[in-house]
Amino acid sequence: MKANLAWTLEGDGYSCLFQFGDERTDRIVLPCTPPIAVEPDTATVHALDAGVSDPVAAAWCRADVMEAEACSSFVERLTSRYPDQAIPLPPLMEGRVEEAFVPIPICKVTQRDIRGESTLQLLPMFLYGTREIESSADFKRVRFMEGDGSVVDAARNPKVEAAALRRLKKAGFDETRVSSGDLFARAEQQKSLCLDPEASLSWAEVLTEFFPALEADGWQIRYEKGFTVRVAGDDDWYAEFEESDRGWMSYEGGVKVDGESVNLLPFVHQFLQQRRTLGLEEIKAELQGQAIPVRSPNGAVVIQGARLYGMIHNLFELFGDGVLDTTSRLRINLYRAAELAEDTPDANWRPPEELVATVRALRGALTVEPVAAPA
Repeated sequence: MKANLAWTLEGDGYSCLFQFGDERTDRIVLPCTPPIAVEPDTATVHALDAGVSDPVAAAWCRADVMEAEACSSFVERLTSRYPDQAIPLPPLMEGRVEEAFVPIPICKVTQRDIRGESTLQLLPMFLYGTREIESSADFKRVRFMEGDGSVVDAARNPKVEAAALRRLKKAGFDETRVSSGDLFARAEQQKSLCLDPEASLSWAEVLTEFFPALEADGWQIRYEKGFTVRVAGDDDWYAEFEESDRGWMSYEGGVKVDGESVNLLPFVHQFLQQRRTLGLEEIKAELQGQAIPVRSPNGAVVIQGARLYGMIHNLFELFGDGVLDTTSRLRINLYRAAELAEDTPDANWRPPEELVATVRALRGALTVEPVAAPA
């Protein structure tokens, strides 16, 4: 049985009702899901088709008599939860229809691992007034409330949305199939786009060039809570050496940005493990001119590849399975640590001066001066 949602004046307030085509008003609508219309005189029951979703029809049926201001709040709540539904405006509430509304593209940014490498994941959305709509939503109209209390009924703009998605895919973002036992996580990932590790734009180029270009064109880039992107400078590097036991010491190296220490050893370890077949010069060529993003506790730190190469140059022959301890520090022979300090492109590879002096003294003591053969 077909019906329409409507408002009616009842005493000093308004109530929600269902208008039937035959204008009968004695039918009783039960707030079931889906709602049911009952004809008391014949005791017949009909499924109700009110032109809206069952949750909206049920909420409409359960609503009490409301004052005009409460009517507006009621419609706003329903519109917020069900922006695609044709909910009639309450009395005294102004509204307008927009057929060519231009939404603002939004990218919600998180991080993921794909094939062992960290990459970016985007959830594309579009802002229609005050309503954020997922790109995959299948409804054609959006209703939202403006600041002055008026309601806008806007048509989706498929051309603008499609052009925005094409721009993301051209940069290397595309759907990525993932396996997950979590149904909710899997559904969320299927709506998202991931940056392919083999895309023409690198992770760092997206963060430092592509996203700023989108923002300049009016897009909104929203990082997950606590996610920040920072660029490490030449003065941000640190190295910590600590003597562990006789003849050995532990080393940690990385960058400090905004007072936060980011240990780069786990990243370098993984980086070299993935390039077991490459020589040092090949790795140097790969890093040349590149900006490398490294995960940090609160997002990512972008490091110039040439600067990272200084650390890799020192650690290239030292890294292997199990070289990092449980605290992600490198266990290294004291003599070898000081020896590397003698000739290194990394100014931050500096063991304690007393250790370097000891190694130099040992070198001097081990020097064998030539003497004449005895008779």
